[in-house]
Amino acid sequence: MPDASIVIVTRNRKAVAKDAVRSALAQRGDVEVVLIDDGSTDGTHQDLRDEFPDPRLTVHRFDQQEGYIVQRNRGARLAAAPVVFSIDDDAVFNDPDVVADVLRLFGHPRVGAILIPFHNCRPGEDGNLITAVAPDDGQVYVTNTFVGTAYAVRRDVFLRLGGFQEFLYHWAEETEFCQRLLGAGFVVRIGTRPSIRHYPGMVAGKYSRKVNRYISRNRLVTIWLNAPGSYLVPLWLAHHLMTLREMVRRPSEAATAAEGMAMAYGRAGRAWKLRRPMPRRAFALWLKLRKRKSVNLAEIEADLPPIARDAAPGMVAVGAEHA
Repeated sequence: MPDASIVIVTRNRKAVAKDAVRSALAQRGDVEVVLIDDGSTDGTHQDLRDEFPDPRLTVHRFDQQEGYIVQRNRGARLAAAPVVFSIDDDAVFNDPDVVADVLRLFGHPRVGAILIPFHNCRPGEDGNLITAVAPDDGQVYVTNTFVGTAYAVRRDVFLRLGGFQEFLYHWAEETEFCQRLLGAGFVVRIGTRPSIRHYPGMVAGKYSRKVNRYISRNRLVTIWLNAPGSYLVPLWLAHHLMTLREMVRRPSEAATAAEGMAMAYGRAGRAWKLRRPMPRRAFALWLKLRKRKSVNLAEIEADLPPIARDAAPGMVAVGAEHA
């Protein structure tokens, strides 16, 4: 059994995916790399097999595009290691010791996932640091969520909680999962140094409208799925007001934001059986973490729910919805 599995999902971007795979295979220690080709039509899977004839790399190709949320769940099931790392296909590890450094951060039994600090960059630049960095290497600092391009998670906990909600399809799946993670007594620990460089393409046009639509929908659906009753209506209303303010500030995006909210109402009606409200105290703690971004675990440990080691999966996958 390897110590870590690195999952990379790609589709029709073999040029950048090669850099991601190369940096993953360069990691020191016993590491496997699981590359998932999400229905590429450009020969990605064969090119990567030819370029990297390394037994630590396995390439899984699926004929139909199902979306990165579905495929990251699948990658966790295919992984052999107790800890699963995820990076986007347009991201690379900074140096060969990243995985070994992050694995050490799982020493505390409360730690279910690691937010790996990363930079959004242009080629040749260090870019902007997007996430927090733990202020003290000797202490466990935690936050409310991680980012899909740079995280590590205990595989058994991830699978037991049902992984990401696949019907979300795009955006906010990390936040929704991390709420359930906290409800099960586990925390997201903040990494101690920026360890990943992410090179996202320009978000414009049709893709930008798609992102706006799904952000508007999925934030509302996440409230519906996990917020306790006493928080449900206030947060639902607050989200509507926030979305309306954004629509006023950005009139060009008003239509897609409104469409996303309408989609949320339709999804909430069909997914009422999936609603599993978090314990009120745990949800209040999650809101505190969201506000403060970085909190010493010692400060909140007494408020955490008991670790649900034998809990049944909290959600059921109901299939992906495509744009």
